[in-house]
Amino acid sequence: MDKKKEQARRESIVLQGPIGVGKSLIAEQLSKDTGLPHIWADSFRECPKSLEEIEYQLSLIKAQKEKYERALDIDDKVNNIRPQIESCKEKILGKQQENKLGIFPTAKPNAFRIKQFKSQIDQCNKKIWRYENFKFHREMFPDLPNYEMMGFDPKTAQFLLDAYGPMAWHMYHKQYENMLLEEIVKRLDFPCILDLGGGMACCPEEEYGRVLENIRASNNRYMSNWRMQTMFNFDKIHFDIIQNALKDFDTVVSLLPPSDGICSEKFVNEKDLNDVFIKSGDFDKTATMKVDTSGIFYENAMLDPRKIKDLSSQIIEAKHCKANYGENIIFVKDKQFSLDDDLSM
Repeated sequence: MDKKKEQARRESIVLQGPIGVGKSLIAEQLSKDTGLPHIWADSFRECPKSLEEIEYQLSLIKAQKEKYERALDIDDKVNNIRPQIESCKEKILGKQQENKLGIFPTAKPNAFRIKQFKSQIDQCNKKIWRYENFKFHREMFPDLPNYEMMGFDPKTAQFLLDAYGPMAWHMYHKQYENMLLEEIVKRLDFPCILDLGGGMACCPEEEYGRVLENIRASNNRYMSNWRMQTMFNFDKIHFDIIQNALKDFDTVVSLLPPSDGICSEKFVNEKDLNDVFIKSGDFDKTATMKVDTSGIFYENAMLDPRKIKDLSSQIIEAKHCKANYGENIIFVKDKQFSLDDDLSM
C-alpha cells in the first residue's frame, strides 16, 4: 500500500450501521468538525458516468425550476390585484356575463396552481441537491463505476422484490454494494468521512442463504433465464469482503440503534430488515468503535442538533485516544466502556 493510501486509511473515519440509525447526519457533523470531505457511498448507486452528463442534467433541472418560479411570481401578482378584480367584475360584466365569457380567473383554481408550482419547485430543489451531490462525488472519483456500469438490472431487482420479498431484493443489491465498496477503498487516497449505506454495513448471511434456497428451488422461468450463478456468485461470503475492505482503517464506527426505541422514521419503516441486520451482528465485527445513537432523536422523530454535535465530538476524541493509547471505545448513553465490556441494549 502506498503512503497516500495508508495515510487515508489512518486518518479517515468510516461510519456503518443499520438503515436510518443516523449515519449521514453524524457524517455531516463530523465533516464540519474535522474539515474532511463526506463521501456518501450510496451516492454512487445511480451517479451518472461523467461530469458533463451531471452538468447537463443540472442545467435542465435549474431551467425547469426557473420556469415554475416565474409562473408562481405571475400568480402571486394576480393574487395581489385580485381584490380590485373582484370589486370591478360585477360593474363591468355582471356575474352571468362573467361566467359565460370566463375572462377572470377564479380564486380556487389559482390557489391550486400556486400549490402545484410550489410543489414542483420543491421537487426541483431536491433534484438539484441530488445532482450537486453526484457532481461532488464524481469529482472525487472520476472513474468509479455506478451500479448500472457494473451490470445492475432494475427489472431483476423489482422481480426479486415482488416474488421473494425485501430480503431477496437486498441480496441482489448486496452484490453491487460489495463491488462498490471494494472499488471506493481501492481508489481512496485522501482522508475522508466514509459513510456506508445501511445495507452495505450489514451482512445477514443466514437470511441470504434461506432466500437463495427458495430461489434455487423455484421453477420460475425468469429465474432460470437469469442464470444467476454465472452472473453473480451468491455463495461468496459477504462479510469477508467487507472485513477485507475495511481492515486497514484505524477508525470504523458502528452506530447502534438506541435502546429506548426512539429513532428516525426511516429506521422504523425498515424495521423488518433492520431486525435481521441487528441480530446478525456481523457488521459489528469490523468495528474499532461502537456508538449508541441514543438521544439524537426526540420522541416525535425530530433531531436534536446539539446531541449530534456532542456525539461527533465524542467520536473525534475517542479516535484521538485510541490512536494514542490503543483503546477501543464504546459510547452508550454518554458513558464509556472498552470493547471487551458487555453492551447493554
